[in-house]
Amino acid sequence: MSALSNNTVQRQPAQPSSIVENRRRVLFACCDENWPASALLRAHVFAEQLRDELFVLQVQSQPRATWRFRHTKAPLASLAKLEALEKSHAALLKRCAGILWPGLPNSRFRTTEGDFVETTVMVAAELGAELIVLPPLPRNGGDAAAQVAHAARVPVLVARPGRSQNTVVAATNLRDSRYPVLRHARSVSSMLQADLILVHNVEPAMMIPTPEVATLWLDAMPRTDVAAQTQRLATVAESMPHCVGAVVKYEANTAQAILEASRSCDADLIVVGVARRYSRWERLLRKSVAARVADHAYRSVLLFPIGPPSSESVVMVGA
Repeated sequence: MSALSNNTVQRQPAQPSSIVENRRRVLFACCDENWPASALLRAHVFAEQLRDELFVLQVQSQPRATWRFRHTKAPLASLAKLEALEKSHAALLKRCAGILWPGLPNSRFRTTEGDFVETTVMVAAELGAELIVLPPLPRNGGDAAAQVAHAARVPVLVARPGRSQNTVVAATNLRDSRYPVLRHARSVSSMLQADLILVHNVEPAMMIPTPEVATLWLDAMPRTDVAAQTQRLATVAESMPHCVGAVVKYEANTAQAILEASRSCDADLIVVGVARRYSRWERLLRKSVAARVADHAYRSVLLFPIGPPSSESVVMVGA
């Protein structure tokens, strides 16, 4: 029986690995019904390229309780909730059938209610998914994607329509000599038969209070660090197949530097690392570089979880 054969609200505990079928899976998770069809198509393409089975999860947000419903009888409320979920599930099946060809078996769909991040992580664990695909979420989507990557410990793709150039941009801070993000990006570029471009931003070592001060300080700062990092990144690029370039930026805003590099080559995909812990700048600004890139990119962003002792995730250096 498929791991998603229960299509409605009933939550199942994570199954032991011996029970879960020994197949690779991609999970497409969406909120409610408002998501672009291009995101599901992107998930389908990745599943085909990975030779994985595609599963679809739709998470309905939980309605907030109000005093008007305080005395509602539980059986009636449960029945109304179940009917609403069944209606939403039927709409999901119909919409996906009009997007995907050939269609997926009904057993690969689930509609449930709950917290989006928690539910997505739980279902991904049940399936043993090796990739989670999310559509761009309307509010705090980057933060949600980063949280899913943290908790599920699998890559999370924020899917957008493809670009004209088959190019993958990989961002690195060059702090981990194993380069986990770059190695993962190399695998992705090989799978997609895409060119690979490496990006690194030289970060200021001190706090810059205003853009005016930042400009003066960056102009006065010696360029020796830039030259050294440029040489190091070029050496790494030479060792990677499909790598056609390496770009070293010199900006106060690392997220913006990554976005500018990807736009300059009209990249189809950006690969960014997500560390388990936020840096001081990220805690101050309450959003990581990966989340900002996922929110503001015009193309798909792949968030790759990095665990200790690696520190490959990029660090926020400016607002």
